[in-house]
Amino acid sequence: MSTDPFQKRLKRHVVGRLREYFEVTSPGLEGLCRKELRSILPKYGNPESTAGGVLFKGRLDDCMQANLQLRTANRILMRVATFKALSFAQLQNKIVKLPWELFIFPDTELKIQTTTHHCRLHHTGAIAERFVNGIRSHFGRPTPPAGGTVQQLFIRGVDDRFTVSLDSSGTLLYRRGLKSHAARAPLRETAAAAALILARYKSSETLLDPMCGSGTFALEGAMQMMGIPPGWYREFAFSHWPAFKSERWHYLRQQSAPPPGSHYRARVIAADADSEACVALGKCISRFDLTPVVTVINKDFFEPGSRSAGQPPGLLVLNPPYGRRLASAVESDRLFAQIIKKLQADYRHWKFCLVVPRRQLIRSIPFKFKVRRFFHGGLKIYMTYGRVD
Repeated sequence: MSTDPFQKRLKRHVVGRLREYFEVTSPGLEGLCRKELRSILPKYGNPESTAGGVLFKGRLDDCMQANLQLRTANRILMRVATFKALSFAQLQNKIVKLPWELFIFPDTELKIQTTTHHCRLHHTGAIAERFVNGIRSHFGRPTPPAGGTVQQLFIRGVDDRFTVSLDSSGTLLYRRGLKSHAARAPLRETAAAAALILARYKSSETLLDPMCGSGTFALEGAMQMMGIPPGWYREFAFSHWPAFKSERWHYLRQQSAPPPGSHYRARVIAADADSEACVALGKCISRFDLTPVVTVINKDFFEPGSRSAGQPPGLLVLNPPYGRRLASAVESDRLFAQIIKKLQADYRHWKFCLVVPRRQLIRSIPFKFKVRRFFHGGLKIYMTYGRVD
């Protein structure tokens, strides 16, 4: 056991303390995030859904596990402090007195995100400047080195009360660390994960994405099928905190490690008419050893014959090239009609999950389905899911 007074402070105030955390998510996915969080961290009661995310309590280990395992979260924020400030002098004084040495290193470069509502101090740039100066004053004004560690702070002021949160994630969590290749207007991994949850995807059933593009659905499904946590291949901001212990993180990762040598009962099939997209996705799959479950096919969805031939009915997922990837709404409507016709002809008894850009199109779906609205890249989209009958 460490006798270092600073290490004892870290353990008492950061590592072992039950703190508030906020799981930031896309609007419309709060309920899914809450259910997912409850399954991962069941020991601290019910998380609270609110606009834009989920509030929960936990310890540092729980924060790290949430980053590693949550599929629908954008980032995890640690609540550092909440205080009232009516003037910039009062704000600066509060900032300087916070125990910043417990949360960041003196040479950390700061990136401040500020929002205010009904506050006397409402100039977000001035507030951010006070935080930078106050934290530097706390440490004796160190100068961060160029290219060093960057830490985001989120400051939210409501009715003159300011909540200070530390970003534990770093790069947004939809970046799984798998894809280095790109596609035009791809679906984010968090949205794809939400779609698979809504459609009740099971790793024992075939997952087919016949317009795969960069392969977001295929990669997300493969990771689930193989038991790979969504954060397995990436790093997080908390690894640069004073309280971070690499040995502890290694232990937590091993507790969530994918089972070795598993026998997989189903396949993930990704197909696209774009040969270059298929080659890029194939390289990604090989690089991360997902070949035991994923097959990539260069084929147009609308070619004669069913790509479901030889496969038992499973889940078909589609994010067609709407909007920015097509020249007009007329073309989008025509494509949607072709998709529905294809599903009726070749995919009877399959479950489906179809991304729809406009509510008007939903009315033309002839099957029983449910719909969930959410936002993707600032655009409102609709996730429809059901069964082709």
